[in-house]
Amino acid sequence: MKPSGLIDEAVERWGVKLSHDQAYKAKRKAMELVQEAGFAKTCKPLIGLDACFLKGDYHGQLMATLGRDGKNQNFLIAYFVVEAETKGFMTMGLVPVVQGISANVESRLCVKNLYGNWKKKHLGLELKEVLWATARATTTPTWEREMLRMKAMKEDAWKDMLDEKSKGVATWLHWIHMS
Repeated sequence: MKPSGLIDEAVERWGVKLSHDQAYKAKRKAMELVQEAGFAKTCKPLIGLDACFLKGDYHGQLMATLGRDGKNQNFLIAYFVVEAETKGFMTMGLVPVVQGISANVESRLCVKNLYGNWKKKHLGLELKEVLWATARATTTPTWEREMLRMKAMKEDAWKDMLDEKSKGVATWLHWIHMS
């Protein structure tokens, strides 16, 4: 629905006259809320950590790391017994196991999640649009053109994207570029 349709609908339903700008902003906010709700419903964790307390002669916690495969089935990655649930114990065995399993697996970040962190330093609708255009690029020249647009707009944002790429986080930005 166009903003003019929203203006007519508001007058019909509630007797309220909206400006074109108000209708546009209301439509944009509604679309963001709908998209966020849809994203939250479809986003599933791939790796989970579960724990239970051990009682009796042996004290501590039994912890298990579970993964989810392509058929939506759970599989055990690792299990271990610890004295207490601390960050050191939770990552001690998990990091090497996950690295071993995913050594040859291509990893990608959801652009929406990456943008959520990135926008804290780099505000602006134009930068957001360039970021998404870069993520949607299907050819190397398009990707390079969008990265140059980002550099021209705000060099700090461009440098941060290249830093993320070098960490292996922003693989979505250079997946096509590298192939």
